[in-house]
Amino acid sequence: NYIEALNNLGVVYSRVSNHAAAREVLNKVVAQAPAFAEGWLNLGIAERGDQKFMKAETHWKKTLELDPTMVDAWYNLGVLYLENELKGRDRQTQFEDAIQAFNNYKAERAKPDPKADKQVDKFIAEAQRLIDQEKKRKEEALKAPDDEWGDDSDSDSWESDSSSEEVDPTVGQHLTLSWPAGQDPSHITWPF
Repeated sequence: NYIEALNNLGVVYSRVSNHAAAREVLNKVVAQAPAFAEGWLNLGIAERGDQKFMKAETHWKKTLELDPTMVDAWYNLGVLYLENELKGRDRQTQFEDAIQAFNNYKAERAKPDPKADKQVDKFIAEAQRLIDQEKKRKEEALKAPDDEWGDDSDSDSWESDSSSEEVDPTVGQHLTLSWPAGQDPSHITWPF
C-alpha cells in the first residue's frame, strides 16, 4: 500500500536523523490518510527530532484520539514531558503529566513487558524526583525576599504612626510612605 510505504520511508528518515525529510513525507501521509494513526505517531517523532515539541505533542494526542490502543504515543508523550521544557508550561505540572502518560502506557499495553516496565518505572521515579525538586525550588522562592532592597523582616521595629499616601500620576497606583514615630520625614535619609 502506498500510504504504508510512505510511512515507512518517513520512519527511515527519522532513524537517520533527517527529520526535515521525515516531516515532509509524513505530512503527505497524514494529508492523504488523516485517519492513519501510525502516520500521526511517526510525524510526532519527526517533529520532536527537530525540536518542534508542541507539534509533536499535538500529533501524539491525535494518534491517541484515532487509536487509543497505540500505546507508543503515551510513551512518547511521557518522554517529551520528562525531557523537554515546553513553552508556557509549569514544569511541575509537566512532570506530573509525564508520570500520567507513562502510567497510561503501562496500563493500556496489551501484554505485560517486564523489561519495558523497568525502564518506564525509572522514568517515573525520575519525574517524581524532579517534581519534588521543583516543589522545593518554589518553596524557597516564596521564602526569599521579593523586594530588591533586601529582607524587610525587621520592619516591625519601626513604629510607623505617621504616613503619607500619594498617587503616582504615571502609574495611577498609590504609594504609602512611612517613617519612624516622632521624626520629621524631611530629615530622614531614604535608602534609595
